[in-house]
Amino acid sequence: MLSRLKGTIVVLSALILLPAAARAQVPALSTGSIIIGGQASITVEDVSGEDDKATSISVLPSLQYFVRPALAIGGELRFVRASFADFSLTSFGIGPTVSYYFVQDGNAHPFLRGSLRYDRSSTDTGTTEVDSDQLGLRASVGLLLLLSESVGVDAVIFFDRTSLGGDGADFDRNALGLAAGISAFLF
Repeated sequence: MLSRLKGTIVVLSALILLPAAARAQVPALSTGSIIIGGQASITVEDVSGEDDKATSISVLPSLQYFVRPALAIGGELRFVRASFADFSLTSFGIGPTVSYYFVQDGNAHPFLRGSLRYDRSSTDTGTTEVDSDQLGLRASVGLLLLLSESVGVDAVIFFDRTSLGGDGADFDRNALGLAAGISAFLF
């Protein structure tokens, strides 16, 4: 009977202490923490039948708040500059973002992220300039590597869907890419 009571106490203690220990191991991903960070990507593409390459640079700073352990919501800004031959595009955007981290032992934490954004773009074709509005959706899967309790680097694979409209230039764009970033956690 006494050994059974000891076993029950050990199990109950573990159930009480383990969640607290898990939170203590990763305070950056706990309720109330804030992420200040961002990602950047550069793409260079060969375009079929053309001598020039299409080049695109994007920067996405973000601010998120953990509403629950491992679940953060916030906002994201977006800047994109793309060029190809005489064509260039400059785009600024803003929108909400949601991230879910799979908290694990150690410093590596996989995550999923989704964002919706509104972009305002200016396109120069060499002969005309067109301003347009875009609605975009970005889905990412990535890995956060905490370098310390409050700083991490991440790498993501993303899918970006953009619908462009305005001034008679309606089209949809799908992009698959890689991005890297850095994050600072306040807790």
